[in-house]
Amino acid sequence: MVLIALLITAVVGIPGGYAIGIFLKNAGMSTGFVFPVVAFTLFAVAMFMLESLMTILLIHSWKKQSVIAIMRN
Repeated sequence: MVLIALLITAVVGIPGGYAIGIFLKNAGMSTGFVFPVVAFTLFAVAMFMLESLMTILLIHSWKKQSVIAIMRN
């Protein structure tokens, strides 16, 4: 799921950021578009960490329930 979210973010965000950068450059308000490598990397790491944490918490909670109870929910 995280890979899909990152792909959507990249496909929509990069062209969108580029378009905004071009617009601001033409308006004289900016020097243009620069891909935010550090921000995107931190975002990707945070997404993977959150998914891992959620998976661990779900597995931990499932250990306390029977298989039938898990299937009912």
